[in-house]
Amino acid sequence: MTIQFGFIDQGDGANLRTLPAEMKGSTCLTPAPLPPGTRVSVIRDHAQAPGWSYVSTVVGGYLLQGYLQTLRITTQLPEPAATLYQVRPGERLEPIAARIYRQAIQPGRDLRFYENVIHHVNVKSGRKGVQRID
Repeated sequence: MTIQFGFIDQGDGANLRTLPAEMKGSTCLTPAPLPPGTRVSVIRDHAQAPGWSYVSTVVGGYLLQGYLQTLRITTQLPEPAATLYQVRPGERLEPIAARIYRQAIQPGRDLRFYENVIHHVNVKSGRKGVQRID
């Protein structure tokens, strides 16, 4: 068994459930869907319900475990400490990079370096939210 780290990667979030939705007695564990970018640990797939993964996540300071639709999770992270941020229409890369990498900016590694890193990782993974505009 290999635990994988990932994020909820759907704009409308994901419902954490006691059982896969198709199974009798399944209920939501939270009053609202977990938001995009929520970090999860994928523990295993459900043997009888393809497309569902058993996960753990922290919500409001509590560790919760339950089932999420696998298609709502990405585990393709560029590195284990990565974060997932949902880019809004019209948002620019410079303020995003400044917020994330403020502490690391130094001579030879200015903000443009980190903007290029974010752009490269997103292009490599096929994400369309970060675009270079000339």
